[in-house]
Parts: sequence; C-alpha cells; structure tokens
Amino acid sequence: MSQNSPCCCSVRPPTDKVKVSDGGGISVWVWIEILRVVVSAVFLLPGIYHHLLGHEGHGFSDNVILNPAIVAVLLCGTTMIRDGIRDLLRGSFTVSVLVSSGIIAAIAIGDVFAAGEIAFIMTLGEMLEEWTISRARSGVETLVRQSPRTAHVISHSGGNANNNTVREVPIEEVRVDDLLQISPGETIPVDGIIIEGSGSLDEQLVSGESMPVDKTVGDKLFCGTINQYSVLTMRATGVGEDSSYAQMIRLIQLAESQNSPMERIADRWAKYIVPAAMFTAICVWLVTGEPVRAVTILVVFCPCAMVLATPTAVIAAIGNAAHYGVLVRGGSALEQLGKVNTIAFDKTGTLTYGKPTLYKITANDSLTDKKLTDNELLSLAASVENASNHPLAVCVTQAAKERGVEIYKCENGTTIPGSGMSGRVRGMNIIVGNAKTANELMPNNKTNDSDEISCDSTVEQHGCTKVYVIETEPEKRLLGSLLITDKINVHSAATVQQLTDNGCDVMLLTGDSRNVALAVAAAAKIDDANVHAGLLPEDKYNAVVKLQTAGRCVAMVGDGINDAPALKAADVGIAMGSAGSDLAIEAADVTLIGDDISRVPFLVKLSRKTRSKIIGNIGFSIVFNVCAVTLAALGMLSPAAGALAHNASSVFVVLNAGLLLRVKKE
Repeated sequence: MSQNSPCCCSVRPPTDKVKVSDGGGISVWVWIEILRVVVSAVFLLPGIYHHLLGHEGHGFSDNVILNPAIVAVLLCGTTMIRDGIRDLLRGSFTVSVLVSSGIIAAIAIGDVFAAGEIAFIMTLGEMLEEWTISRARSGVETLVRQSPRTAHVISHSGGNANNNTVREVPIEEVRVDDLLQISPGETIPVDGIIIEGSGSLDEQLVSGESMPVDKTVGDKLFCGTINQYSVLTMRATGVGEDSSYAQMIRLIQLAESQNSPMERIADRWAKYIVPAAMFTAICVWLVTGEPVRAVTILVVFCPCAMVLATPTAVIAAIGNAAHYGVLVRGGSALEQLGKVNTIAFDKTGTLTYGKPTLYKITANDSLTDKKLTDNELLSLAASVENASNHPLAVCVTQAAKERGVEIYKCENGTTIPGSGMSGRVRGMNIIVGNAKTANELMPNNKTNDSDEISCDSTVEQHGCTKVYVIETEPEKRLLGSLLITDKINVHSAATVQQLTDNGCDVMLLTGDSRNVALAVAAAAKIDDANVHAGLLPEDKYNAVVKLQTAGRCVAMVGDGINDAPALKAADVGIAMGSAGSDLAIEAADVTLIGDDISRVPFLVKLSRKTRSKIIGNIGFSIVFNVCAVTLAALGMLSPAAGALAHNASSVFVVLNAGLLLRVKKE
C-alpha cells in the first residue's frame, strides 16, 4: 500500500500492482497477488464451514496458531498491520490505522476467523477496485503497447535516387526530415507528411474515428495510425517526444496523476474520521462491555467507499473520453466542465476548417474589350500569386493547379505589404489585392468592405474574403474577383444545437470582421447577440474574464496561439489537437484529437454524469457508514459481517463509477 495513502483501498499509479507486462500479458506481481488471495480463501473455508454448522465460538480452533484462518491473516493482513503501526508511530491517523486496529482487536478477543476474513475481504476488495481502475487505464496501456518500435528509413546511396535502400532502424534513431517507407498494414512510426503515394489510414486508436481516412501527397500522418493499403513515402516532422502519439500518452498520464478538488476533500476527511472511529469504538466498549462491538465499529467505520468515490469516477471518465479522442488533463477540468454553462468558440480552425478554399470566380462582364473567361482570370491571378507564401495566394495557386489552368511566368513580382501582389504577366501589369487596394486604385468602383460578402445566399453561409484582380496599365480597370472561403465545419451547427439543448450559452469570439463572424454564426446557429468580432488575443482573454465576473462558468474552444490567453483564463480550455498550436494545447485543459468539435457535447454530457456519479457515491458512502456503525453499536453486526458489508460498499462504489466507461457519444 502506498505510504501516504489515505485509504486501505487506495488508487495506485499505473506502474504499481495492476499493470501489463512488456509482452502484453499479466505481470508476475499480479499473479502473486492473485495467488495469495486464493490461498487465503482456501484456509478460510474451514472457518466458513464451522460457522455454517452453527457452532458457537469465534473460529474453527480456539488456538490462534492452529486456526487455519491465521494463514489469511499472515498473507493478507500483515501488510495492513505494518502500514497501520508505521502511520501511528508517525502520528498520522490514516485508515490503515483503523483497519489494522480491527484485525489486531479481533485476534485479541480470539476471533481469528473474523481477523482473517477482514484481511482477506480487504485485499480482495482492493484487487477488484484496482481491476476496475485498470480497465479505465486500458487506453494508456494500449497506446504504450502499440507504440511503434522500429521504422523503415530510406537511405540515399551515392546521391543516386535510383539506388535508394530501405533499412529498419529503432524508432529512437529516426530524425526530423528523414524519409520513411510505410508498407501496407504498418503502423505510422512518427508524425509526418506524405510526399509520395496515397492510401487509407485507420486513425481509430488516435482520433476515435471509426471510418478509414483517405490521404494523399501533402496530407499529415500521425504516429500510431495504421496504413491499410498501398506503399507510402513520408517525411518525418515530429519524432520521439514531439510526436502526437507521445503527447497523447503524456496527456493521459498527466490526467491520471492529478487529483480533483473533491478528491482532496475526501482525502482530508479521512484524517478526521479515524480518531472519530477510535473514540466511538472505545465509548461503545465502555458502555456495553462488549469488545466485539468495538471491533466491528473499527471495521465498518473505514471510509474507503467515500475516498474512492471521486478518483474512480474521474479515472473511468478520463479513460472513456480518451477512447473517443478527447484527452482530459485531470479531474479538476472534468469536474469544472460539469458545471460549465457558457462555451465560447474561436472561429478559424474550430467552427471552420481553417483552410482557405476558392469558392467562386467572377470575371468583369462590364469590360468593353478583352473580356476574360473565369479560367483566364484565375490564370492571371495564379501567375502573380505563385511567388507568394500568403495563405490566400497559396489557395489561388492551388486552385489553378487543381483545375488544370496554366500558370505563366510572372515578371517583376512584388509583394505589396498588407495589400497583395503585383507583377507583369503576358504583357499585362496586374495587381491581385484586397478591397482596400482596389478602392485606392479605382475609387469609383464598387469594392467597399461591405462587398466582402457576396449576395449569393449560399456564400453568406460562409465567412468569405474577396480578392480583386486589377490591370494597372495602360489603364486601370477591374478584371474580376475571386471569392475565397474558410468552409464551415460540417459538425458546427449540430454541435451548437446539442450544447444549447443541454443548457449552455454558445458564444463566438473571433478576430475576423463582424460581417464574416455573423456569416459563420448564422451557419453554426449561434445567436447574433453572442457574436464578438475583431478581437485581439487580449480582447478574447478579457471577454472570458468578463463572463466569469458575471457569474458564468466558461469553457473556451480554440486552436491558435492567439487563443492561448483565453484558453488559460477559462474555467476549462479545450484545444484542437491536430490543427492547434503547441501553445494552445499546452494552455488547454482538454485536447480534441482529430479536431472533431462534435465531441464537445459528449464531453459535457460525460462530465455532468461524472459529477453526479461522484456526489451520489459520496452520499451513499456516508449513509452506509452511519447505518453500519449504528448496527455495530447495537450488536447486530459481527466483525466478519462488518468487513464483508464494508468492502461490498467499496466495490459497489467502484463498479458504479465504472459505468461511466459505458457512456457513449451520440
């Protein structure tokens, strides 16, 4: 038992008794634990038979040494007695003191069978509790067991690409920018990007996604996912501790190591109940003159069920959340989320995919000569933008390549800071820029900011940006425009609706313009009054603090560096795991692997059920202890029966908490 454990049935860390061996089987230590429980049960059978026959007395034999039950005391009770004496000498009134006192008192009055049964049931109950808890930790153990051990690195021979060789190396030797070959059925060993080939990936272990995900050149690969078919070549981008796989394991382990506030309250409560139990037992003994009643009180007064109420529920919920690709840092975050009544979303990369996409091409029909087709307009724009790394420029260039539009050489390509790009293409001086640039060049053209959102009803459902293509010589004229959109996440509207149905107010906090924010809010079914646009990072932070000052319990969902202050300020910060920045993930309490915001309502439901389960278990344990102590004081409960009832309550609490593993995502 842990040295500082407040309870004989304490929750052990993953590296203690209940663990999986390197080969994936049960460890030798667990087999030893099982063996001592089985042997103890065998030596208790004579005493059970003796009692069933209705014989009077405290055990099978009046001689302590000859009583078979002493074997159970030695095998199961020795550690408890040792820990109890150690804690008492240190002046620490732990539950170990209470349990060991009960065992010693039972032996002192000659009831060796009761002492052995107490020790046996305590140990058996502890093993059952650890087994249930280990079920909740199975997600971590599965991740550890299935983490790749080797990788197939492509080596260059003599600088000749045709002489590339593939060699298998330990995963620790893989470095960033190494080229790896991934065969069908192979687990992706590190994070990376596909540079050759396409295939279907099983990402269920990492993201919880049940359907295979098709990926091709340029797409990200995550460590721990499985290549289902075809050979892929990838470039390593995240290796070792920097891989998404390692980060997931660290997050889950961190979550299990943190205690929640309610758990600490229960732990502190144990310090007061032990002296109270000792005092009550002494008083009953003095009043009734029956030491058996005092012994029984010492047994049933142990608050194991109460102390276990929170940690078992929290760990079970964290394990269930991990199964669905939701990583929770600790019990505090889970319990706080159960009280959340306001959820604020960032826009880009959260309610939207955060990836610019060309939505519409509009050539200027009012030109009297040199009218351009849509593809010709896109060709001019892409030729100018080809030299830029700006996300909108990359979007335009990529769209031209996908449509098979020719991209011409651009002469004198120049970046216009904050405006766009300029250059000479096919003898034409072209500027590709925003509304501000167009207004400065042609003030009489209708290119005001209000024109940023198209009148097209479909386009209004997306936050859009209009890029203008302008010819500057021999005369200034508008050739047309390109409408670029950050597509709404397909889960946004359903997610917001589910959260609203569960009594949560949904807010939108974004740095984009109000027109764009309102368009996204309309698509996601967020009320206009809850939309806050044009916010800097400190503005988002202040918005969260203002909500908290008004008495709201706030969760913030975001993905970027600019969201980190708000994520940290919120009662619960929720970061997008794949698209999110490292800073945002570090600042958050919860990480959504796979960026599926539809998991937010599930997390809220799970956290509320967890909180209800904790309160219910604590209430049950209090009522049970009061009833058991009353029965013991009245002489209606023997020490052995008290031990059985006490451990039955602990097992009930653990199994009841284990039901959280069955909560499913809709």
